[in-house]
Amino acid sequence: MYSFILAKTVCLLLVTFAAFAAESEPAIGPRASTFFITDYLPSAIYEGDTLSACFRVENVQSTKSTSIVSATSFDSTGAELKILDEKLGVASGAFAPVKFEFNAKRVARIRFDLKSIGEPSALASVAVILVRDTDAWPATRIINGRFVTVDSSSIVIPVVEKKRFVEERRLAPMKWFFGSGKEESVGRNGKCLAFAPGAWRLTVDSVHSLSPWALDGSVPIASTLNQIMSELRNVTTGEYKRCGLVLPPDDLDVATDPRTYRVVLDTLFARLAKADIGRVTVIAPYKHGCNDAHRKALWRELHESATINAVRVLDPLDWMSEAVWRADPNTPGVYARHPNAAGRKMIEQALADLIR
Repeated sequence: MYSFILAKTVCLLLVTFAAFAAESEPAIGPRASTFFITDYLPSAIYEGDTLSACFRVENVQSTKSTSIVSATSFDSTGAELKILDEKLGVASGAFAPVKFEFNAKRVARIRFDLKSIGEPSALASVAVILVRDTDAWPATRIINGRFVTVDSSSIVIPVVEKKRFVEERRLAPMKWFFGSGKEESVGRNGKCLAFAPGAWRLTVDSVHSLSPWALDGSVPIASTLNQIMSELRNVTTGEYKRCGLVLPPDDLDVATDPRTYRVVLDTLFARLAKADIGRVTVIAPYKHGCNDAHRKALWRELHESATINAVRVLDPLDWMSEAVWRADPNTPGVYARHPNAAGRKMIEQALADLIR
């Protein structure tokens, strides 16, 4: 009797579970047979540079596939400038690379499409927007190491005019005697927009935190630019007359390419000038134990960029001492990823001097 009741109960439970599973199980669509992978797009370029774009097509179906990858460029009015096509035969389970190069002089947008032979619609697309100094900066975020628009997920590549420092020798004695004029005219008047590494936990009023960022392959200096641009979108042009910036040391950790560092710095300084910020002071990045040759390379790019963009640079000589980075001030040889309390106090004083 009990065995019969138990068996009946188990059968009812199984039927109920099967019905619930049938109702709740999501529909599974067909699996994609081809993937379009973005391998390389530059973080930023100079006006006049060639824009290189590298992609990969992956074929996961059981037979060879033939696809067409096209790249269509448009000017600022939306008019089509040029179409480039590449036909790719991809073996089963294999990849095929494809590379495009553009003279970006008149280009405002580029669309990359992956299509099957004979099919009008694209299997996948990548949209790229080129943002120049004269353009408004769109709302962006960093995804997979790239600037991406918040509204359309288009990839944004800043394009900055490359400046060259040319000293007018006839006026050099006058500049030395009377001063350059720009920095002195701004002085300490006006509000100061200040930024410093968030991981350092500094206690200075009105300082915006930069970093830490996710380790997703992003170039840290690009994340710095993105965060500063996000702050600038919330202020009125001319509201801030000064900017104080302690560059985060993250680029020293990931060995950012010096040229990439320079192009993004030039973009940042051009954007600050566009926001009518007349006096910009930057403190060079430093972290105890970093590769000294790489640090010098980044500092060199920073100083050169600052010179041509009329930006003041301070080297953090006061907090380069190893004692500032000890995890325990009384124990040499054991260092933290950020300055200790004595070091933070020193940095906070430097920031306070910039802001006041």
